Amino acid sequence: MVNNELIIIGVDVKNESPLDRFIMMLYENKIQFKLICNTYEGNLQQELVHSIKINRKLDVKKAKAGIALFKHDFSNFYFQIKAIAYISEYIDKNKNNYILLPFLHMGDFTPLHVAEKVNENKNCQIWIHTVDPLPSVIGWGEKQIFRKAVVKTIQSAFDKASFFSANNPQMTDYQTKLMKFKGHTFTMYSLSNIVQNSDVKLNQPTENKVVFTYAGSFYGKRTPDQLIYSFASILDNNPNLNYYLEFYGN
Repeated sequence: MVNNELIIIGVDVKNESPLDRFIMMLYENKIQFKLICNTYEGNLQQELVHSIKINRKLDVKKAKAGIALFKHDFSNFYFQIKAIAYISEYIDKNKNNYILLPFLHMGDFTPLHVAEKVNENKNCQIWIHTVDPLPSVIGWGEKQIFRKAVVKTIQSAFDKASFFSANNPQMTDYQTKLMKFKGHTFTMYSLSNIVQNSDVKLNQPTENKVVFTYAGSFYGKRTPDQLIYSFASILDNNPNLNYYLEFYGN
């Protein structure tokens, strides 16, 4: 994989987003790549990025319906068409050895569809990287019928892929077992530059003090509700417990 150039496929790349942190990590390690996306707000040199800038998108409900009915994510369909054409032309023009790297998260499988279609015509290797379990794990709120549709939507691309990575070993294990992936697997951590460069020092907890840390955003099913309910249950069963709960965050 060392002598190949990566063609990284994303959609809308925000500054300090998971994909932005991922590509900056590659850039700092002098990995050769080209980013193909819809919009880009990061700090990469412009020659490393091609932004297609398509504004037409399906809303979330219609996109989910497409996955459930047709096993295809149509949320960025016009971007898919333009991206496939551009990447195919780029490969023909530069005559290099390429690896297609669709960067995935739950809710947008566009990069995977693009990589799979280009692979059909250009026979490039595929390296799939995800920052979310696909589909989301049971308990995150997705209906089982939709979870099964997600597996069918992404299965053919996983069957064609040579490499798979995720940003923690648990997710890597979950995904490779679910998809019965036979290629090379590995974990790639991508911490925020804000965290890496921070001068914040965490104090060691004092005796009899328990500290829980959640490094992420609260949204959808990702809330502290169950943790709070658990604490309430502990207090109900231990009325004499001296208990103090404090939250820090933004």
